[in-house]
Amino acid sequence: MSKKEKKEEIESMENDRTLYKLIHSKLLTTSLDDPLALDVRSSKKKKSLEGRVLEVANAAKIGKGEANVRRKEHAKAPRRIREGIEKKKKEINHMKLQEAKDAGNYHPAIKKLLAGDSERPKKTMRRERGIGMGVGSFKGGTLALSKQEIKKAQGYGSHHRPSKGRKKR
Repeated sequence: MSKKEKKEEIESMENDRTLYKLIHSKLLTTSLDDPLALDVRSSKKKKSLEGRVLEVANAAKIGKGEANVRRKEHAKAPRRIREGIEKKKKEINHMKLQEAKDAGNYHPAIKKLLAGDSERPKKTMRRERGIGMGVGSFKGGTLALSKQEIKKAQGYGSHHRPSKGRKKR
């Protein structure tokens, strides 16, 4: 193969990957795929399309764009309405999980999928109190230093190592 043929082959493979990705990711998300839903409202279409744009722009994971748009919209709603929406979502997810258990299709991964982003525990950073000077601990208006920290500050370090070379007896 010549350099030109190799270049064309690589370009062809990249195009194949892009085509595969476009085919397997839908233009509109799943909310519009229901064939029985004849009354698809324009607001639902707009949210779905906006979510898809977020997915294409890599601002959201594939399949999660519409959910992100809806989450932002729900954040603007009053607290009681938000709580009601979250409660209903939890009930629906619980029913789906129970349905899967009853049908014998249960797997722990299903629970994680249904939990979504809202039920995942969020890591909270514990705030360090006081002044972080890196030496000692400041308690009750005084700075407490250990002997090891004092030696380190004076330049002795924690362990005194003998110099390299001949050992003295």
